[in-house]
Amino acid sequence: MCRIYNELKLLYDPLFLVISNRFSNQLEKFDWEELSLLLRTYSYQRYNEPEIVKSIHDHIENKSLDKLDVNSAVSMYSSLSYLEYLSPSVKRKLETVFMKSSDKLYIFDECVKLESVLDVAYSNLLIDAPSINDIEIVLSCVHRIANGCKSEELGINFLRKFTVVVSYIKCLHMELYNKLDDGTRERIMDILMKYNEHKRFESTIFVEKVSEHLKRMRIGCDVNIYKNGVSLDIVEKDQNLVWLCNSYHRFYATTFNMTANSKLVTKLIRAFGYKVAVINYYQWGRMKCKRTRFAFLRMARYYALKDKREYDPKYSGWSLPYIWWNYTARDRLHISHYDHYNP
Repeated sequence: MCRIYNELKLLYDPLFLVISNRFSNQLEKFDWEELSLLLRTYSYQRYNEPEIVKSIHDHIENKSLDKLDVNSAVSMYSSLSYLEYLSPSVKRKLETVFMKSSDKLYIFDECVKLESVLDVAYSNLLIDAPSINDIEIVLSCVHRIANGCKSEELGINFLRKFTVVVSYIKCLHMELYNKLDDGTRERIMDILMKYNEHKRFESTIFVEKVSEHLKRMRIGCDVNIYKNGVSLDIVEKDQNLVWLCNSYHRFYATTFNMTANSKLVTKLIRAFGYKVAVINYYQWGRMKCKRTRFAFLRMARYYALKDKREYDPKYSGWSLPYIWWNYTARDRLHISHYDHYNP
């Protein structure tokens, strides 16, 4: 059943909550391949809250990995990273299965496929604050891909993800990228030249609505632009500003928490030199009045372009009461002002 949901890309979190409640305490019945499939399915569902994810993490940490094959280890490594459950101890333990450390770069087993090597590199970028050791793993993956692949055989998804990895290193860790030898960097550029994605994907209604409002405000913008493998929802023509229209697929299931991949994309867009204005679908849907949406866009644009104060990104949604037209001084009174107040 998990394979069917993965192949058809169906999202239905109530079913996987039932699976979690049923099997989270019975992991001994599953072999490593089945546990890998479960983790991969939960990462496709973007569902990191169920108890079974934590149970599998603890199972990996406490059990011996002698019978774990390389492909399952890489799959678990990637899935836990997507779900933000890859702790340092489990990370090091899984890495011993498919690679070894050396003087300069990490050496992967010969049976590890290039797609799996790229998954390992991308998983290390999904960490909130990757260490120098994590970046060296990424460099080792890039070195292995550059010296072991034929660019004619690479698919568009592989090229897009590889472009994201190289863009991250070149924008945020240029000094480490320069440590690669000239031949490796030339082969990396040859692979990147194959990536020429000009196809514009069909836009969402949410993105079209926001761009329509911006055009009514006399703000020129382009929709669905791809740059260095990253999708930019709306890019203004006169300002280095990107509007991110965050739909449900950029959040974990049943929560309003951004996925690790969404956080990585936002970090990369800022590294490209753009400023970012974020609009979440659950906020946009609450604004029924047309002029409220225009006021919201003006406020978001002002904070993105001109406001220099530092704020916690968790509270960067600009709470809606400040632009409600019926917001009066009475609503700003503390509750202790009223009669019969009992603290």
